[in-house]
Amino acid sequence: MSSRRMTVFLSSTEAEFEPFRDAIIAHMATLDHFLCDHMRNFGSRDSGAVALCHERVRGADVLLGLTGFYRGWEPPGDNRQRSITEMEYDWAADGDTSRLMFVLPDDKAMAAPAQPPELAARQKVFRSRVLADNTVDQRILRGDLADPANFAAAVMTALANITYRELIKATQASASVLAGQRPPATAAPLAQKRSIFGWLFGSPTAATGRERDIAAYQKTRTPGQLPPPPAPVAKPVPSPDAPADIAPTLAAFAADPAYAALFADPAAFDIAKLEAAVVARGDERQRVANDQLQSERRAAASDYSRLAELTGFFDIEKARRYWGLAYAADPTDGFALHQYAERCVASGRTAEAEAAFARFDPVAAAAANLRGAYWAQLGYGDLCCSQGDLTLASQAFVGARDIANREAKANPSDLSWQRDLSGSHDRIGDVLVAQANLPDALKAFNDGLAIAQRLATADPGNAGWQRDL
Repeated sequence: MSSRRMTVFLSSTEAEFEPFRDAIIAHMATLDHFLCDHMRNFGSRDSGAVALCHERVRGADVLLGLTGFYRGWEPPGDNRQRSITEMEYDWAADGDTSRLMFVLPDDKAMAAPAQPPELAARQKVFRSRVLADNTVDQRILRGDLADPANFAAAVMTALANITYRELIKATQASASVLAGQRPPATAAPLAQKRSIFGWLFGSPTAATGRERDIAAYQKTRTPGQLPPPPAPVAKPVPSPDAPADIAPTLAAFAADPAYAALFADPAAFDIAKLEAAVVARGDERQRVANDQLQSERRAAASDYSRLAELTGFFDIEKARRYWGLAYAADPTDGFALHQYAERCVASGRTAEAEAAFARFDPVAAAAANLRGAYWAQLGYGDLCCSQGDLTLASQAFVGARDIANREAKANPSDLSWQRDLSGSHDRIGDVLVAQANLPDALKAFNDGLAIAQRLATADPGNAGWQRDL
C-alpha cells in the first residue's frame, strides 16, 4: 500500500444527509488510509465555489455520492440547469475519479425539504440517471441502512471491495506476466485510471491543498459541529510480522484452495463472502479430533489474522473482532492479542483488553512464538501505561526487552530482533521519565539510540531504519 491516502470526495445535499455525512466523516477519521474531502473543509476562498469543487472532485480518487430528492443549489450560468451535486457527478465521469453512488429509496421522498415542483422534477431526472449509470447499494434503496453508523459501515465495505477488486486484477495480471503468459483480457492495466491505482501503487497525483485544508479545519472547528470520532487506534512500533500492505494478504487467501473460488472473478469479489467463508472454516477447524486440534486452531488463527489485516484498513471494529477470534483460536498468539487489545482500548473496551491479557500465558506463548510473546508483553505495558500503573508497565516492558535481548544475541543475523530491542528500550525510558528517574531513562534511551544508529549505518538505504533513527 502506498503511503498516499485515498481521497474520497463526499458529495451530497446537506438537508437530507447530515447524519449520514457525519457518520461517514467520523468513521474515516479513525483510519490512516483515507482522507474525506467535503465542502465543510473549504473555508474562506478567493476562488468561486464551483471552480473549487471542480478542482477537488478531479483531484479525488473516489466521488462518494449520496443522492436524494432535494435538488439543492443550482449555480447560475449553467445552461443545463444542473445542481452542484449533479455537476460533481459529471466532473467525476469526465475525469478519472471513480464514482460510488448511494440513492435514497422512493419511500423517503416525503422527508425531503419543500422545494418548487420544477426543481423536484429535475432532481427526479438526475436520480434516474444515477440509477441507470451505476450499480448502487440496493440496501439503501430498500431502506435497510437507516441507521447512520450502519450506513457508514456499508460505504466503507463498498470502498473496500473497489480496492480489493483492483488489487486482485493487478495481481493476476502480474502473475500472468511472470509466468510468460499474456494477461487475460479482463485484467485491468495498471495505468487505466489514476484514481484507485494511484492510491494502491503510489502514482503521482496533482498537488492540491486538500490535506492542509482538512487538517486546518479539524483544528479550528468548534465542538458540536461534528460528532467526535472514536479515539484513534494506538500505533505500535512497526513489526516485521505486520504486513506493510494488503496485497500479499489477498494473494495468500487467493492461493488457498479453500478460498480460491472467491477470487476467480475479480469483478465479483465481495469481502463479506470472504469473511463468512473464513469464519465458517474456522468453526469447522476447531471441531476436529483432539490430536489435530492444536495445528488446526493455529491455522484458523492465521486466517483470522489475515482477515483482520484486510478489514483493518476500512473498519477498526471488524479488525478488533477478527484479531479477537485469532487470539481465541490460538491463545499463544501474542501478536494477535496485542492487536486485539489495542483496538479494544481504542473503542473504550479497556476491561476486555485487561481480561485478555490476564488469560495470556507468556511461558506457553514464548514456547510457541517468541515474537508474539514479545508483542504481547509490549501491548500489556502500553495498556498499563494508559491506566497509570507504571510499575506493571515497567515489568511488562522489561519482559519484552529480555525476550528481544536474548533472541538478538542468539540470532545476530535477524536484525528485526535488534529493532525490537531498540523499541523496548524506548518504552522503558518513557516509564522512567514518568517516574522522574532521569539518569536511568537517559541510559535506556541511549541504549535504544545506539541500536538504531547501528542499523541505519549498516543499511543506509533502509527507510525503516532511518525513520527509527
